[in-house]
Amino acid sequence: MAAPAAGYCGLVAANGLGGIAFHGPGDRASHWLHDTALVGTLAAMGIERVGLASGLTGAAAVAIAVHPDATNAASLVGGLLVAGGEVRRRRRSSVRSGALLVAAAAVNALTRSGGPCCRPDSRFQGHALWHVLTASAMADWGRASFGGRS
Repeated sequence: MAAPAAGYCGLVAANGLGGIAFHGPGDRASHWLHDTALVGTLAAMGIERVGLASGLTGAAAVAIAVHPDATNAASLVGGLLVAGGEVRRRRRSSVRSGALLVAAAAVNALTRSGGPCCRPDSRFQGHALWHVLTASAMADWGRASFGGRS
């Protein structure tokens, strides 16, 4: 496995571990891993595709390291920049990955804590849908980028 693919796989794995840890024990370290793994993955996606996205997403990762409450804004901006880069490539897999990221960003904006559709007592949790959409986008993007599919 090439270094970029291995790094990307490591970041995606860190997303999974961070999600499990944050939504399980939920301590400060797991919150940090949950948030920085997401923005780090978006930065890796941006570095692979779009110079501007990688620079801005990298800056967002630094902002999160310093001020963890910046995660929602950083992931939204990073996700939209990467999605724009994917759509610009005009390959079916790129458009699909971009569309999944945009859908995930919309779900996150509407259903995160304090969002207009946040319903903590509901059986349907928008944040869970956000995790599924984001994981699907990351898997799709990884296959298209490193798996030889287009």
